Amino acid sequence: MNNSLNWIKPPASWLWLLFFLFASPSRAQEYLVSVQHYGVPQGLSNQYIQHSLQDRRGLIWAATRFGLNRFDGFEFQQYTLEENGLRSNDCKQIAEDRNGLLWLACSGVPPTPRQVIDIIDPITEEVMPLKALLQPPFPGEEIAGFQSDLIGNIFILLQDGQVYRYDGQAFSRLLHYESGGPLQLAVSGTGRAALLDKDEVILFDSLGKILHQASLPGPADFIRAGKDRFWVGKDAPGDGPSLWGIRQGQAPEPFYFRDAGGNPMAYDWGKSFDNPVYPDPEGRWWVFSNERLLLFDPDGKFVCDISSFVKNTWLPFPVFINFDRRHTAWVGTHNGLFSICVEKNPFTTFLKPEGTADTRSIIQDAGGNLYILQSGEVWMKGASGSFTGLGLPAWLGAARDQKGKLWFGDYSYKVHSYDPASGEKTTLYPHGAAGRQLHAGVHALHTDSRSGRIWVGTEAAGLAFVDTVNKCIAPYTGYNGFRHLRQATIHCFLEDRTGIWTGTRQGVYLLDPEKGVVAEYSRRTGHLPHDDILHIYKDKEGIFWLASAGGGLIRWDREAGTCRQFTQRNGLSHNIVYAVYEDESGHLWLPSNYGLMRFDKQSFEVDTYLPRDGLPHEEFNFTSHYQAEDGRLYFGGLKGAISFYPGELHEKQPELNLSPGISRYLELDGATGAFVDKTSTLLAANEIRLAPRNKSFLLKVVFPDFQSPKDNRFAYRIEGLNDTWTYQPDNTIRVNGLLYGHFTLLVKAQGANGHWSAHELSLPLVVLRPIYLRPWFLAACIALAAFLAWWRIRALRQAARKLEAEVKKRTRQIEEDKQLIEKQAAELRQLDEIKSRFFANMAHELRTPITLILSPLKKILREADLDNRTFTSLKLIQSNARNLLRLAEEVLDMDKLEAGCLELREGTAAFYPLVRRLVSTFESHAQANGVELQFDYRPEQYLHLKLDVNKLERILFNLLSNALKFTGRGGKVSVTVADTGGNIRISVTDTGCGIHPDDLPRIFERFFQASPPSPQRGEAPIGDLPQSSPADSPPFSARRSMAKERVVPGGA
Repeated sequence: MNNSLNWIKPPASWLWLLFFLFASPSRAQEYLVSVQHYGVPQGLSNQYIQHSLQDRRGLIWAATRFGLNRFDGFEFQQYTLEENGLRSNDCKQIAEDRNGLLWLACSGVPPTPRQVIDIIDPITEEVMPLKALLQPPFPGEEIAGFQSDLIGNIFILLQDGQVYRYDGQAFSRLLHYESGGPLQLAVSGTGRAALLDKDEVILFDSLGKILHQASLPGPADFIRAGKDRFWVGKDAPGDGPSLWGIRQGQAPEPFYFRDAGGNPMAYDWGKSFDNPVYPDPEGRWWVFSNERLLLFDPDGKFVCDISSFVKNTWLPFPVFINFDRRHTAWVGTHNGLFSICVEKNPFTTFLKPEGTADTRSIIQDAGGNLYILQSGEVWMKGASGSFTGLGLPAWLGAARDQKGKLWFGDYSYKVHSYDPASGEKTTLYPHGAAGRQLHAGVHALHTDSRSGRIWVGTEAAGLAFVDTVNKCIAPYTGYNGFRHLRQATIHCFLEDRTGIWTGTRQGVYLLDPEKGVVAEYSRRTGHLPHDDILHIYKDKEGIFWLASAGGGLIRWDREAGTCRQFTQRNGLSHNIVYAVYEDESGHLWLPSNYGLMRFDKQSFEVDTYLPRDGLPHEEFNFTSHYQAEDGRLYFGGLKGAISFYPGELHEKQPELNLSPGISRYLELDGATGAFVDKTSTLLAANEIRLAPRNKSFLLKVVFPDFQSPKDNRFAYRIEGLNDTWTYQPDNTIRVNGLLYGHFTLLVKAQGANGHWSAHELSLPLVVLRPIYLRPWFLAACIALAAFLAWWRIRALRQAARKLEAEVKKRTRQIEEDKQLIEKQAAELRQLDEIKSRFFANMAHELRTPITLILSPLKKILREADLDNRTFTSLKLIQSNARNLLRLAEEVLDMDKLEAGCLELREGTAAFYPLVRRLVSTFESHAQANGVELQFDYRPEQYLHLKLDVNKLERILFNLLSNALKFTGRGGKVSVTVADTGGNIRISVTDTGCGIHPDDLPRIFERFFQASPPSPQRGEAPIGDLPQSSPADSPPFSARRSMAKERVVPGGA
């Protein structure tokens, strides 16, 4: 539809349009226009946008001809009939009620009514028909339109003129206005509403009370709600005002759009659509005319042509324009959705060249005139506001002396002076160098407040000063041994009560004008982390702030001897910082190689301003900075110089204090490994509560600053876990593997303008303990442990009592057994004594007859003449008799041994003959039994030992007797005599059966007889230990002593 409102002749209208087309670019330089275009390639479901709004969470909703779209600044989410259950994809209008539910009006699809209203829960994404959910007292198809106020009250206009209000709980009928034609409804943010009935306007409040009725000069075609009034206009041809303002109790006020000079202008809607005019929250006017979107200020004065800022696409006529909380305009067209932000440029630009220019020092004279050095010329801005060149070829430093003269430095080693009062110009050179080209450029100039001397900072030539007597530049000599300063490049000076601080490429030096250079502060001295200092500022607290070339910003507390460095890692836009100036609010302003930074001295947060924020260029220059007495700051760069008042720049209106909100919350289910949408749970509880197995989540954040969403930044930290902010460019916060505990998740956002959100999103974060670490579980475990301990102690006590009773019982039994054993032991001892007496008596009885036998036998063998056979037999009888006597004596010795009165009868004897005789006694017996008897004697053959011969003979006799007795035919018995260095050892070994290992511990018990190994071997030996292995220890040894020789048992 093409509607027009012509109040002057068409030719004049076209001339006015031409004025916009050609005048708007220069006029628009005062404004910053940011345009973002979103279409199907960016994620929209359809290019044709019919309505939009921003919900209470900051999300943008767009109604299209194919479904509803939600936008969080990064991605679109689509809601359609097919996927989400909408009753139609042709979405016409959308509003948000007090419960946060969305009212969506759609064109019905047959057989449904011509218009359907759906209610959408944006949290759960459930879709319900209006009638089914809220049960209104009217049919949904009778709704002619609806709008909401700022708090979410929905005003509903029915086709028959009835007006209802839904306050989130119930419907209230406000009024019924009967009219012959269609009505239009407009609702203001304060809850007041108005109806347009052709040439009548009816104002009423939220309770339906009619406040005012106004009659218009003629019929109007649309009505809009403004900040303090309602506006009506017409799109039919005719002469008159552009709009009419309607206020309670006042007649309609005419309103005119005006040109840049403020003159009323005729306005032609041209090819505008149904909705050509929209007032924004600031009272400005967005007007669409002749396929161009124009902006006027609240007074109707032309501001800029927005269409000229639309690049790479075209801006068709708007179907609808809505404004978000940041006052960004969302323009719905049939070429997609446009977000447009128009702001006044806070920076004033001077001397902006066509290309780039070398802008350097900036200074003012006593009269407030501004001087800027650019590209080898000094430019002065006078009262007229225009700049005039002074014809001075200056490039770098600038200063004003105590007489009001201005001094300017040059790239060559010379200075120029200019007297603003007289216009006199003078050029000074080093002594004897007038007219010559020197390369020690003058980087910095400073007027000594005490002496009036002009100090000169040079390039690579140290310090100098202006010698006003000799009209030259004189070198300074008072370096006092600080040799590095002599050839240093001087960037800046700062004077305080201590002296003059000098910033150089070699660090900071303190100059006392009377004593000379007195101190150095640099990396060499360990005071500073960087040497190349471009500017020095000292704040009221005595803290030095140093701007450096490559080292960022340095905070130096000289008194405390500490410093802290801030670089790009800490949020600076660049590490080359040219200057430091403080404003009235305590913020530091830092021009750099990439943008202008505002630095918060307390929080250390950085806001960065770039060309998108109104700067002519992102790169500034060293020495190109100045702060006027009224606080106005001046900085120069490659595209001229800027000036601004810091207070005006970072002032924010309360309603623009934006904060991040929750877009979506997804929690990882530890059981399934899938993310589950728990947005509704989070918004209801305003707390993140994680089960022990669900320690990961995704939080999508929406920041309602859509000026340039791709340039937004986000930061978060988990309070109670760490104190470091994590910065990221996207709006999805991913947290994994949290330990159990109570924390707080803090999220902040930074808009494209570099300003951080006024408030942080703060969410309590609780990670539940595992069941085995929860207090109730630990208490139950402690209780169970206590019960088990009690039960165990009780059982142990019962067992102890039982054991005690058993011990007593067994003790009694033991006592009884002990008594029995003692009785039996006494009886055994008595029996043993009887046996001992019996054997002793028997031994005595046997010894007498044996002695009587041996005596005559000896005499017969000595005196009688006997043949060999008889002699041999008698000799054998004699030997056996002696053995029998020896056994009897052994029995007697045993009795003595038990009585403890056995004595050895020592005597000296030749050892070899003694042992050889004893062994030879058994040779015939061994031959008769088929046993090999070996004798190995290793000591000296003439060895004499002091020993008891009888005892030795008995021991050796028993050993050999048992060995031969238990060694079978074909076996071997060995007798070995060895000298071991202090002992004589006799070993008897055999190849017989030996003694069973179980019997070894008892072989020396009296009358013990080992178990026989086999029936064929006969009886076992008594009290003897033949060796069945040559490796075993011998049973007997004799020790030889030099002082006194005696025989002792060895090994047994």
